[in-house]
Amino acid sequence: MNVYTILSVPTVISFPSPRCLRWSSGGQLVFITKSAVYILTPDHGINFDNESLIKSSIPKDLLGSQQPVAWFRTMVQDDKLMDGTRWPDLSQAWGAVSLGSIDASIMGAECSPSTVSNDGQSVVAVMTSNMDISLWKADKNYLKGEWKRIVDVTPMLLAHYGALGSADPSLASILRSQSTCMCWTSQPDFGMVPHPHIDGSLLVVGNRGGSLTFIRYGNSDLTRILETVQVTSGWVTQLGASDWTMIPDKNCTSYLAFGKGDGAVGLVKLEQTANPQETQFAFTTKYAVALSTELLQEPIIPSDNAGITAIEWIATTQGAVILIVCKPGVVYLWSPPESPGMAWTGVRSLDFELQKISSAASMYHPASGVSYAGTDDTLTLSLFDGSIHVIHQVTSNPQWTPPTVDTSWTSSKLSRTCRSIFNKVESGAIDDKVMNRISGFCSYDNSSSFVWAHESSVPSDFSYKHDAKHSSTIVAARLAEPIDDSEFLRRLEATLSLKCSVRRSISLNELRPIFFGLHNQRRLESVHDRLLGVLQKATEDYSLSVTVPVLEVPMTDEIRDSFRESLTLHLFGWAETSSLRMRLALADFMWKFSMTEKHRTECGQVAQGILNAISQRTLRTLIRHVSSAVSGLTADDIPFIMRLIVQSLLPGCPPDLSGEGQALSLSTQHLIPREDGPTPTNNDFTEQCPACHVAIPLEDINSAVCPNGHHWSRCSITTFILSTPWVRTCVGCSRKALLPPSVSRANTGAVQLPPLAKGWVVTELLETVHQCLFCNNTFVSLL
Repeated sequence: MNVYTILSVPTVISFPSPRCLRWSSGGQLVFITKSAVYILTPDHGINFDNESLIKSSIPKDLLGSQQPVAWFRTMVQDDKLMDGTRWPDLSQAWGAVSLGSIDASIMGAECSPSTVSNDGQSVVAVMTSNMDISLWKADKNYLKGEWKRIVDVTPMLLAHYGALGSADPSLASILRSQSTCMCWTSQPDFGMVPHPHIDGSLLVVGNRGGSLTFIRYGNSDLTRILETVQVTSGWVTQLGASDWTMIPDKNCTSYLAFGKGDGAVGLVKLEQTANPQETQFAFTTKYAVALSTELLQEPIIPSDNAGITAIEWIATTQGAVILIVCKPGVVYLWSPPESPGMAWTGVRSLDFELQKISSAASMYHPASGVSYAGTDDTLTLSLFDGSIHVIHQVTSNPQWTPPTVDTSWTSSKLSRTCRSIFNKVESGAIDDKVMNRISGFCSYDNSSSFVWAHESSVPSDFSYKHDAKHSSTIVAARLAEPIDDSEFLRRLEATLSLKCSVRRSISLNELRPIFFGLHNQRRLESVHDRLLGVLQKATEDYSLSVTVPVLEVPMTDEIRDSFRESLTLHLFGWAETSSLRMRLALADFMWKFSMTEKHRTECGQVAQGILNAISQRTLRTLIRHVSSAVSGLTADDIPFIMRLIVQSLLPGCPPDLSGEGQALSLSTQHLIPREDGPTPTNNDFTEQCPACHVAIPLEDINSAVCPNGHHWSRCSITTFILSTPWVRTCVGCSRKALLPPSVSRANTGAVQLPPLAKGWVVTELLETVHQCLFCNNTFVSLL
């Protein structure tokens, strides 16, 4: 038993649910409370603004040899968040009454995949007790900065169902606009190589009118309602969507489970197809995603008038999906008929067993956590009373404790361990009457460490505890023995595999378990040589396969948009380069925390090799794109083109890449101004020191030093000198880059770029890159 975080969150009331505390695809822990949505980011792999980290004091007897986890913290909170729709102004019918408006609070929040927005950030959907939904996004610094409301969903629902602008809207239209539950699906993989940037995620909203609304997020005013499905005549109370399963012909399928007010659980089968769009000319194929739905008439769990406390999906290592439904005292498991690697299909049910850890313990408390470990085939559930329940052999024969099970991972042992941590973490006397209410519980490292939110409570005294006295504590701890070094390396290799890398997730989220495991100095030194061997494995140079059609029509805004989409496709759509970026992040992490100079030197050599591979692939991709668009280039693009050519001629560059740079030089000679004859001049294209205006040659793509000794950083995307404060910083590797013109224009009313970076190619490149080209993490800005 080791504790890594004890973080107090005062004056907070939370609701027991598996979604009360969960990870976003961007690697942030989302904690939902009555008054705010807390967004916490652990410090693993972050090298930006570490002075702002929140650290907790942990007794040495609880910490062990592992380093404590520090966090960045921010929240989604606004005084106007609770000022929702005035339903009585729209309808005086008793059925439309919203009792949640009397004391409005947050009832739920769903975090989108990290790739739904143009800037690569997640969007959080917040639902209040007044049945309103709004969308929120980080403004400049998603680690600790402000989150702003960007879309109000309820007016869209009112307009769609005909209640907005109507003199006398029907009760049915009002009820269908009053949201009761929601979920956000994952991004589908349509099986294309390279993987195009297609937003196929869906925000699904259930309502009082018994229907489901499928919403596609789009930046600004592009959010739209795709389809509605009537599933019941009563309320929809719970929603949960499985991961997408790829099928041929660019199709994906998913199951959407919904709970009804009478306790029944039904299914809607979703299918999405990526349809290519015909255009006169495009640098890459553009796709439109079409959605189709099929309501399965028979419920998988019939009505029993028991409340549903959780609907969650898990995915097995064989690719099967299993639905987990929790009700008071019982848990249901459902597997579809077509599930691969499953020894059973249909419905299985298990009665919860009583874990007598306090006098208030009961198997009828609501579920607060669902976590599946594919390597052990175990499902770990937590209840509101603080008890932990483990189902073994999920894919073969689900049962609580088989005779042959490892005794280190059983319900009774985990419940006692969790209770023991509660006794040591909480101050004051803890007796049998005190219950450790767990409102949220999820895995921390996909192994034996978990993170949860608990609160001390004495239900037997029946006393009222007002909001100001509530205080939740977030704890991250190891509940059993950690995996051995061989299993750790096997999981690391699986994380770096090309199959996983195609998901285009943020490295901080994918590598969190690895970073966490390597914080242990013993393990870091023990696996050093083997880990470096994994990082040095050769990968195919995807950039040799980059093909871009030659521009043969006049340049237009639509073609520029297509150019940007092609850049996105080839810079971020190849699994090989995503794997390389994660390897570089790991090599840098090892260099930072290695104990000996010899190990640091070895890590530095490996990191330099990976860095060169990434740089060369990126350069080849850019050269081929610019070469294909020569007919649309202008003289303003020449400074950037010359930088690409110079980079291709630097020492260490492969001969074939240097040849592509020279070919680009020849094809763009006609764009370079000439003074007195056929010889071109490039004096106007040489960068000058911002301090003394002396010319600085491009000899290093990372930094610039003028003859007078002035040092300047270079943009990690364009290599131009960063002579403006309007820059962004990667949270993982701290590399800096110029802000996209659209962002700088929104901040200052003008485009803040260096004098030589005025061409449209630079503009499109900066608008394309919203994840670091070297470590696959996101950027933050201060101004």
